[in-house]
Amino acid sequence: MNNLKSWYLNILKTDFIYKTNFLNPLQIPKINNINININSKSIIENQKSILYSIIALKLISNQNPTINKAKKSIAVLKIRKGTLIGSRVTLRKKPSYNFLSLFIFLVMPNIKAIKNLNVTKGSLSIGIKNLLVFPQLNECYDRFPNNINCIVNINCNIDNIQLSKILFSGFQIPIK
Repeated sequence: MNNLKSWYLNILKTDFIYKTNFLNPLQIPKINNINININSKSIIENQKSILYSIIALKLISNQNPTINKAKKSIAVLKIRKGTLIGSRVTLRKKPSYNFLSLFIFLVMPNIKAIKNLNVTKGSLSIGIKNLLVFPQLNECYDRFPNNINCIVNINCNIDNIQLSKILFSGFQIPIK
């Protein structure tokens, strides 16, 4: 079992019971899934550059990513219907906790300034401007362009912002 999962089961669940006075243990929040999205303007301009995002997501998450296509044309952004926009991966259950432990303990300390941190009802969005902070991509840093941005969304089963902040701070994610 992953260290973060055992931390959640043994410590965070009892902590939630004491802090929030839940009567039912099924009310305790948990992480449902983690979405990793890579969208870039360079992919729209050059369709072959989507290979960088696909390879990066496969190395980061150990899963095959899906390719996002435009659903309708947008003239202002010069996007036609069916053009490639980016790629994404959805992690659930055991892979999500594996990624989260890697993200919290290895990636978050290497991010210079976490400005794009957004907590909403039941989700946390973190914007990463440089994908080379992931240790899987450090070996081949010369092969990836520097302009690849990534958005990590961590979703849980709560509709309350305060409870989601307690959950994310329990996982040692720095939230203001």
